[in-house]
Amino acid sequence: FELLDRVAQAQTMHLRGESRKDVFACLLDALLDLMNSEYGFIGHVEYEEDGSLHLRTDAIANIAWNEATHRLYHENVENGLKFSNMATLFGHCLVHKEPVIANQPATDPRAA
Repeated sequence: FELLDRVAQAQTMHLRGESRKDVFACLLDALLDLMNSEYGFIGHVEYEEDGSLHLRTDAIANIAWNEATHRLYHENVENGLKFSNMATLFGHCLVHKEPVIANQPATDPRAA
């Protein structure tokens, strides 16, 4: 029932008018705990005028593996990171509108 408590907490935060960023961060923390995962994100698809798409994060685990990713994360986390490269595993999901299971993501041909 912990997950339901966390969802209820996020709903309460939303109803109180707390920031979208904080509400999604609450949900992401709950999901990462549930999945016993270190990394993850919640995002939505946005479309460009030319019809191309990208993913914009609403919440993302800190991806600061080195100085460059640390800077990228902190400069963009407030407004959401924008992922335009669709030659990735999650890009494949978005473009083809189907789930991806990859037991070896580093060598999966759908990944960049």
